[in-house]
Amino acid sequence: MNDGESALRSLLRDLGEDPERPGLVPTPGRALAAFREIGAAAEEEGDPLGETFPAMGYDGWIRLDRIAFGSFCEHHLLPFAGTVSIAYWPAEDRVAGLSKLVRLVGQLSKKVQLQEHLTVRLARTVYKKLRPRAVAVRVEAEHSCMALRGVRSPGILTSTCHRCGEAPHWPF
Repeated sequence: MNDGESALRSLLRDLGEDPERPGLVPTPGRALAAFREIGAAAEEEGDPLGETFPAMGYDGWIRLDRIAFGSFCEHHLLPFAGTVSIAYWPAEDRVAGLSKLVRLVGQLSKKVQLQEHLTVRLARTVYKKLRPRAVAVRVEAEHSCMALRGVRSPGILTSTCHRCGEAPHWPF
């Protein structure tokens, strides 16, 4: 048994559970695997934006909506999940493959973080890598800490937005 599993067994005891109960014996290993899958930093996977393509004269916003993601909030180590919208106005007649932006969301969401930080990281990464005229990112998520504890109000969405660059108008 590794340190993570031992810590989770201790947590179960602190919650008043018996970690030796048949239904709970494999739980620390499964929980640790789930935490790693959902919240493990994946930035070592390389550059998800990769190659760009000619815009062929296109001069306007490119916007992807409802990119699903899940992450862990650094305040309570509980998941938050929702959707991301990314819009960018290309410069230099270059555009990114659409799936690349989805991969970026998947990559940057795999971290213990605040929703606000994820929003800023996404916008700044697109701005730095693609060098567009402007980029806007909106993240809407439901936080387990609000749904399951504290105010216990499921269904509340928290919305954050970050913009980089200059644009005559913004998509959101």
